[in-house]
Amino acid sequence: MDEQGILETEKKPELFNHGFVLGLIVDKAKSYMVKSNCESGYGRYDVIMEPKDVKDNAVILEFKVFDPEDEEKELEDTAKNALHQIKEKKYDADGGFLLVTILYTVTI
Repeated sequence: MDEQGILETEKKPELFNHGFVLGLIVDKAKSYMVKSNCESGYGRYDVIMEPKDVKDNAVILEFKVFDPEDEEKELEDTAKNALHQIKEKKYDADGGFLLVTILYTVTI
């Protein structure tokens, strides 16, 4: 909490989703190495799941918030921007990721 009494998760809903999703995927630790907020390429990704078996797909999760009052008019625009960020910042620079997953939150 900061001095105004506003929780950090209230100011940045991505933080709540980040923790929530990490809790959901913890059971995948047997099959995947889960990394969070690490540097890769030209930035920091939200979550990467690297398979322990090379036959499985890797997963990149980038959390975004859709706010209809922002410049993004539709939910699809938010997803496209997240995918663009993953490609532009080369989050897959550590190894050929086969699968890109976008998770976004709708705020009202």
